[in-house]
Amino acid sequence: MHISMRPTHSVVSDWNSNPLFGGVYSFLRPQGTPDDRQRLAQEILPNLWLAGEYNWADGPGTLHGAVFSGERAAHNVLAQGNAAQQVIVIGAGLAGLSAAQLLSQQGYAVTVLEASPFVGGRARSDSSMGVSVPLGGAWLHGHQSHPLASDVSHVAWPNWQPVNTFLVDHGQISNACVERVSALLARLESHWNTQTGLSLSVAEARQRSAEENALKPENAADQHVLDGWIRFAYSSLISAPLHELSVEHREEPYFLTGQNHLITGGLPDAIARRAAGLDIKLNQQVLALEKSASQWAVRTRDGQTLLADHVICATPVTALRDERLHVSPSLPSDVQRCLSNIGFGKVAKTFFRFPERCWGDRLGFLITGPTAPPYETFVDMTQVTGSPTLCAFSTGENALRAEQRSPEDRLNVVSELLIRAQVR
Repeated sequence: MHISMRPTHSVVSDWNSNPLFGGVYSFLRPQGTPDDRQRLAQEILPNLWLAGEYNWADGPGTLHGAVFSGERAAHNVLAQGNAAQQVIVIGAGLAGLSAAQLLSQQGYAVTVLEASPFVGGRARSDSSMGVSVPLGGAWLHGHQSHPLASDVSHVAWPNWQPVNTFLVDHGQISNACVERVSALLARLESHWNTQTGLSLSVAEARQRSAEENALKPENAADQHVLDGWIRFAYSSLISAPLHELSVEHREEPYFLTGQNHLITGGLPDAIARRAAGLDIKLNQQVLALEKSASQWAVRTRDGQTLLADHVICATPVTALRDERLHVSPSLPSDVQRCLSNIGFGKVAKTFFRFPERCWGDRLGFLITGPTAPPYETFVDMTQVTGSPTLCAFSTGENALRAEQRSPEDRLNVVSELLIRAQVR
């Protein structure tokens, strides 16, 4: 019986091509340390606070990091003890909504300014395929104490199985290949763990390992598998280009208590509940913050100026780091340094609906080759959509290309890749 490898529908994220974001989530660059995240969690200028996954050092890059950072910023405002004051929150993602909700519950006058037409930020979902799919965050990293656990439906998600790796023009790798490359990767990781205090990137540390320890694969196929596994571990899961990611801080803590769970539904409703009753102004991109003697003047792209006693900036780190949001007086030099030490990675998610499950009973698999394929990591999202669906992850420059492809091209490219990798 012929099984079709060509999907019928697709939808893709826009985090990399959207100038309001320019990426997905944060990582530490070679000069960076967790102290940079901690500094950005403190007061930046008088009555100016930041919120977002990038300054939650115990869970950067996560949904819970965004929620907890927003609540922390709100508590910092509450500590000032004056509910008659006006608060402006910039950004209606999970961090901004969590901050605004807590302050509003305590009687503060809160206005949320959101640059896009939507709330939810990088936790936004898309329903253009007829069912809601998460374009951004989709996992509960530790389901027992996660702030969204009671708001969404979710299922336990097993660990990735390395044997579910496919080589372009070759097919699924053997158990012997898994053993060889696993051993090599373990030795590499062990060597990288000794590279402390050197401000090296993962790419630099890998080159040094090869030179100092001759840690090289036995053959070209093993090399391609090793490359794919390293990209999976860091370029995909951490979202970081290997030449930008700190080898010393390449694996930051991000798990709460419990297991890794996939969100299967309810995320849009959970975001809507957090937004309910708040004064949210959409399509209001903030361009500048200017501090006078007693208040902040918040200036938007359409020429409005709003005054606030406190400001919580809950935008992606790039807005301040790349000075798309101008702050006067200038940010302190240590804050600027901390911002520059935090990178913002590129990962795109493309959902493909198929006539049938052409990937068998696998819940996930990896495709690699001599160069990084246009789609590398695949996760079965059938439990989310109710029909055969794969979510394909693209990294680096491939992430931007994935978002810029036409709908027809997306279907053709992934179909050809699955056929060449002999996924079945």
